[in-house]
Amino acid sequence: MGSCESVESRAAREAAVISKKIDRELEKKNNNNMVQKLLLLGPGESGKSTCLKQLKILHANGYSEQEIQEKKFVVYMNIVQAMNALLDAKDSLRIPFDNISMENRLKEALLLFDGVVNNQYFKDVSVILFLNKKDLFAEKILYVSLKVCFESYDAERDGTGYASSVAYIRKRFENALIKHSKKPYVHETCATDTNQVQVVINSVIDTIVQENLKDTGMI
Repeated sequence: MGSCESVESRAAREAAVISKKIDRELEKKNNNNMVQKLLLLGPGESGKSTCLKQLKILHANGYSEQEIQEKKFVVYMNIVQAMNALLDAKDSLRIPFDNISMENRLKEALLLFDGVVNNQYFKDVSVILFLNKKDLFAEKILYVSLKVCFESYDAERDGTGYASSVAYIRKRFENALIKHSKKPYVHETCATDTNQVQVVINSVIDTIVQENLKDTGMI
């Protein structure tokens, strides 16, 4: 004998399939909402790769010996190729060896920061600013004035030395937050120092927790 399926039972099965699909999507969305995402941005030579390497060392059991040797080879080849390219282009571009103002990474970083944090899609996110390579900056500021980077800098008004110079740079970045709803969390960092990176990461985690608690109205 044959049997026929009622319209109601077929519709019920289809509704159950759709319901399960919706439940899976909701579960996936809830899981995604629990994931904290960090967007690491910066201009060239700002230390982004070094920060990521330190994170892997701290949280992913480091690098194998083979990975270390492969990375060394890539770095050495990049250095050699870059030096050859610079030397080949020096004469045609008429770049003197001692022209320190030819490339202003600090201004480049400030422009990038301005463009990102004032974007409408980032206006409500937490901003953590890493003023990286503080060890190199502490050495350079002894014999190079910030006037090289910022024409508006005035030594008598803004002060000299490491602390005053960092305060001035920090203020320039904070002033760039025109359309942003939150103040930035600023850290002076040295990405080659694993211990210090761990301290900074702990601070970042604490910042994320505090912001989430504020968003939920718990504090």
